[in-house]
Amino acid sequence: MLERVFITSKQTATFTCPQCQRTKTTDVSHYADMDRTVKVKMKCPCGHVHSVILEKRRQYRRPTDLPGTYVLKKNGRTVGKGLMTVRDVSTTGFQLELKVDQDFEIGAVLEVAFYLDDAQQTLIEKTVVIRNMRGNLVGTQLAPTETVGKALGFYLLK
Repeated sequence: MLERVFITSKQTATFTCPQCQRTKTTDVSHYADMDRTVKVKMKCPCGHVHSVILEKRRQYRRPTDLPGTYVLKKNGRTVGKGLMTVRDVSTTGFQLELKVDQDFEIGAVLEVAFYLDDAQQTLIEKTVVIRNMRGNLVGTQLAPTETVGKALGFYLLK
């Protein structure tokens, strides 16, 4: 799997050579507005060549494999529910993999519940808004009334 390097708000990225651990921060503004995944080859002064993916997300996403459940709400009423797996978490939302394909609308509201794989097995219950869908993968954003919370914040730091 290729290393992901995040583009900062100043349109720079810091690359680390996997061979010698030397780092270099470079202006990547010419890649920042591209609407696709960007793969770049880096050549370190030590001679090692490696490829990385430039990540344009504003927030770090932690990969996960956490089973959980969702409830689809419409006008405050439950209109659907099912099983899911949380594929990644960030301070702004989650990527969910549904067990069966659903035909949700962008902007629909889900109530999700899952346990973190931390020492306390912390229960996370959040209201999220669907922002994108690709097959059974659903990208969500925390609802405006939600906060990250202490447990999820510490989880993201590990």
